[in-house]
Amino acid sequence: MEVNGRKVSFVQTYGFVRQGDALALIGSHGFLELAVNKGNAALQFGLRNGEPLAIKVP
Repeated sequence: MEVNGRKVSFVQTYGFVRQGDALALIGSHGFLELAVNKGNAALQFGLRNGEPLAIKVP
């Protein structure tokens, strides 16, 4: 999938990507989450809480 024009792996758990890689997953509360394995997605994507994202699924 793409998030704001950047490829992101859609996985079941953080363990499916390397440390520092971005990922998307369905969290324990059922929401789509954007994250970075052992990192900070807000910093990597330059986002603030509540800002909209463009998500593209091929």
